[in-house]
This record gives sequence, structure tokens and C-alpha cells, in this order.
Amino acid sequence: MKESAWLWGLIILFIIPFISRAWSEDHYQWTRTVQTKIPLLLLPFCVAAFMKISAGMHRWLFVALVIFSLVATLLSYGSFFSGNYAVEENLKAKLLPVPMSNDHVRFSWLLLVVYIFLIDAWMGLRTAGNAWKKWMLIFVIIYFAIYFHVLAAKTGLLGFYLVNLIALLKYGRKKILVPGTILLLFIPLLAWSLVPSFRNRVKFVLWDFQNYSRGNYIEGLSDAPRILSFKAGASIVQQHPLLGTGAGDVLHDAEEWYAEHASFLKPYERLLPSNQILYYACAAGILCGLVSFCIFLYPFFMKNFRHYFSWISFHVVALMGFLYEIGLEVQYGVFIFGFLGVWLYCRIKLGLHLDNFK
Repeated sequence: MKESAWLWGLIILFIIPFISRAWSEDHYQWTRTVQTKIPLLLLPFCVAAFMKISAGMHRWLFVALVIFSLVATLLSYGSFFSGNYAVEENLKAKLLPVPMSNDHVRFSWLLLVVYIFLIDAWMGLRTAGNAWKKWMLIFVIIYFAIYFHVLAAKTGLLGFYLVNLIALLKYGRKKILVPGTILLLFIPLLAWSLVPSFRNRVKFVLWDFQNYSRGNYIEGLSDAPRILSFKAGASIVQQHPLLGTGAGDVLHDAEEWYAEHASFLKPYERLLPSNQILYYACAAGILCGLVSFCIFLYPFFMKNFRHYFSWISFHVVALMGFLYEIGLEVQYGVFIFGFLGVWLYCRIKLGLHLDNFK
């Protein structure tokens, strides 16, 4: 704990909204915001306990996480095959029902983390005497790859291709780098031909982009409200550049901006500023926004960690999501970033990182 600036960064991500109570008027909303982030304060102090867990228990935690994710995706597939879901709903910004309160962004994020761990485990598994494990891991990896395209959530798809690109750069030898890249480019073409939900989702995203880029608002767009939330956040920062408006008042100030500049939005479309860095700037000022950005970037510069595929991929996916979502304002996001991040940190410190998975 004492020697890790990254663990202190997690604590700072809690402290920033916590201290904003001094200038937050809505103490109820402030309390809800801070309660969500309490794990960021406590998890760094649990590192000593994580470090005492045996290698076998770490292995079983990994297996349990994979099994949980597989069961969750099967439940999602249940809606797909039961007839309760129409593929055409992808053209209406609707996706397959998923667990975790039907939160597609955080569910996709969780599956991406599992996918990263699986690739790392497969690359680190010795072939001698473990051929069946190799094939089992390949099967599960392919299963998740297919599911990302059937679900067709943007977070899952963007993260899938980013993670595979990193894997190619990390593990791809010269002989397979070019063929691997060609295969990666071929996958979306294959999915377009074989997966109707993926094809319809791409059509919707393109139609969505055409509308909001032309200034045409249509209820049900998925990206237009997010872009308007950026504008609301920028307005809050402009009005409160030094200290922000306080974590308890970001929602109130955003609502005021919507009432004045985007009254046509339905209540469910009036989002908080959908950028984690922007949100911190709204809550506690530009400097704190920059501090949060530095915390999110710091893992890429950690000397003893930055060469691990699992560590870099984990934080690339997290940073990608933070650019268009507020993952740390919901408990699922705090669990994925905080708990799984600390667990991965401890595995690497113990020499049990997944690319040496036995």
C-alpha cells in the first residue's frame, strides 16, 4: 500500500467527491454518490489480505469468475432463443436483456475483463500435459467472441477489437502478426454476414450518427443524449472552474442546463455528463478533473506492470469506457474497476499473473 501510487490513486478518486460536500447543496445526492465509491477507499487496505490468498484459491477465483460470466451469458441467450426478443429491436437501440440490472455497458465491461484473463491464461499455459486445458480455453474464448457480436453492445465490440489488437502486438510473432491482423479485420465482415443482431446494430449506429450530426433529434437515439450531456458538463465546468459545483449538485445543474438548452429530451434521456473525467471536473473543478485523468493514465507508466498484457488491456478498456460513460458512479463499475483491478494488481505482485497461469 505504501509503495503503490496506483492504490493511492483509488483512494483519491474517493476523496475528490468526498471533500466536495463542503460546497454541495444537495447533501442527499452527495451521500448517494459517495456511498457508491466507498469500495475505492477500502479496497487498497485489503491488499494485504489478497496477498495472503494461496495460489490455488486465486485459481479458483478465476474459475468462478469465468463460470459466473458463462451462466450470465446463457441467461441472456435464453431471452434470445425463447422468442421474447426480436432481432429487429437492434434497429431501435434495444439490445439483448442481460443480468446486472440490464446494464449493457457494465456487463460488457465485465465480460471484457474475463476475456482478457482468458487470453492471458491461454498464452501462459504450457502445452505439455495441458492440451485439454488449452482447447477448453480456446473454446471459451471463441464463445465470448461470438457473444460480443450477438449482444452487439458498443462497449463490448470496441473493447473486443482493442483487446485483440493489444494481444497481437504483445504475443504476435512476425510470422503471424500480418495474418492475425487480417483475421481481426475479417471478423466484423463475417459477423455482418452471419449475425443479424450485429448487422442491425451497426445500421442503427450509422443512422443514429447521421441524425445527431445533422442536428436532427429523434427520441430513442443512443448517442445524441450522450453528446448533449457533454455540453451540459462543459457548461457546468465553465461556470464553476475552480471548485466545481459539488458532487451533490452535478445532477441538479445538468437538469437546469437541459431545461434551458434541450427541453425536448425526455427525463430518461437527461444524463449526467457521460465522461468520468468531465464528471470529476464538474464535481470538484478542472484541477481535480486533470488529477482523475492522471490516475487513469498512471497504470500505463508503472515500470513493473506495464509489460503485462492483462494489466495494460484491463486499463485500456477502463479508460475507453471512462471517455463516454461514468463507470464509477454505479456500483457495478466500482466493483469491476476497483475489486478486479486490485485482484489483478495482487496477482502480478505475487507472480501469479495470468500469463503464467498453471
